[in-house]
Amino acid sequence: MFLENVTITRNKKLNEKFYHLSFRSAKIARSISCGQFLFVKVSNTHDPLLRRPLSVAWVFGGQINIVYKVVGRGTALLAGKNEGDKLNVMGPLGKGFTHPFPEVNFNKASSCSFNDDRKIILVAGGIGIASLISLTKMCVRKNVHLFYGVRTKKEFLSERFLSINRKNITYATEDGSRGYKGFVTEVLEKYLKKSSNKKNYIYTCGPLEMLRNVVVLANKYNVDGEANLEERMACGVGACLGCATETAHGVKMVCKDGPVFSFSDLGWK
Repeated sequence: MFLENVTITRNKKLNEKFYHLSFRSAKIARSISCGQFLFVKVSNTHDPLLRRPLSVAWVFGGQINIVYKVVGRGTALLAGKNEGDKLNVMGPLGKGFTHPFPEVNFNKASSCSFNDDRKIILVAGGIGIASLISLTKMCVRKNVHLFYGVRTKKEFLSERFLSINRKNITYATEDGSRGYKGFVTEVLEKYLKKSSNKKNYIYTCGPLEMLRNVVVLANKYNVDGEANLEERMACGVGACLGCATETAHGVKMVCKDGPVFSFSDLGWK
């Protein structure tokens, strides 16, 4: 883990809610893995007091790229930062995705190591896409399918950020403005029903209710996977107990023991 002052090289608005932030850090770039996060101080004062946890979307060379959503005062302050401004960043933090590349970081991966008959399924809800972008770049093979759900089409992240064939992306919107009308878990179940005789592995990130539904479906169709939990955090290192969550193995800290948990560890039925 590093504590570093970095210089913003980009902080660009992508749509109504999403921003693309980037900065250079050779130390973080060398050590971070998919699914880990950074703890970012969003102002130069103690107001707001708490840092904001942000998933790293991808790394290119020594440049860290983050896609974030403005959801409150802290991220609104971050959105007001300009190129050349300084940020104090702590990380990388937490436990990232472990399968199928248990010890591979952003800078080394070129393909997934599943057998050819293994299907990788990515399920993203809203800003949850941010932590899965790295997997679309790591899993550069044809048997990867992304299920991506939001409330309305204006909230979708552009396909240019996703290193995945367009025909392998299934969109869902609650208002029906693009793709399937309804929840992304509904169209996911339709897919799992049809592919029940195939080997699948799911990675997912999004709202808690969506994650629970994904895990329940995975259990129903005998599919393994991992979920990246979104949770409010205060310390980022498991000391304050503010992000405690109940799992099959007792209470765990999302910031320290996660944010990525296997479906079996979560124990959701």
